[in-house]
Amino acid sequence: QQARMAAAQAQIQTLAAARASDPDAINRAQLAALKEKIAQADSRLASFQQGLVSSDRMAEVLRDILSRNGGLNLVSLRTLPVSTLSEATPKAAAPGKAAGTATDAKGAIYKHGVEVTVEGSYGALLSYVTELEGLHWQVYWGRAALAAQEYPVSRLTLTLYTMSLEKTWLSV
Repeated sequence: QQARMAAAQAQIQTLAAARASDPDAINRAQLAALKEKIAQADSRLASFQQGLVSSDRMAEVLRDILSRNGGLNLVSLRTLPVSTLSEATPKAAAPGKAAGTATDAKGAIYKHGVEVTVEGSYGALLSYVTELEGLHWQVYWGRAALAAQEYPVSRLTLTLYTMSLEKTWLSV
């Protein structure tokens, strides 16, 4: 009986010791580390976003640069559909998924595009592109197409993008 009592007492002490230690301590530590990584990524993303042209100011910035280059004429300025950065391009959209539909996933990065077409001399177009490249805000280039019209006029079509964490996009 004393041996059984000693074994039961040892078992009680083992169970009490196991109960005293948190079985989820490792999981909680991993969760805390992951939350810290997410906070750091969010901070880096926010500082990155500050260097970009805000989506609601993109058309205004393009028009402002155009107004400073007197030798150019605006042919067209149109916004492109908003998409997520991870979304497939319309040519390679997944079957069953509509191309250009943005998900409302938390933390998604949205790509806001503008297609601008301007006409003018080659020198004026070069000045416009140089000024766009020299912006203190960052703008991403998607496509550039130069077409010669009647001399000395050329037509330049640019597709420019900015990124944001917001799905909303100002149409022009």
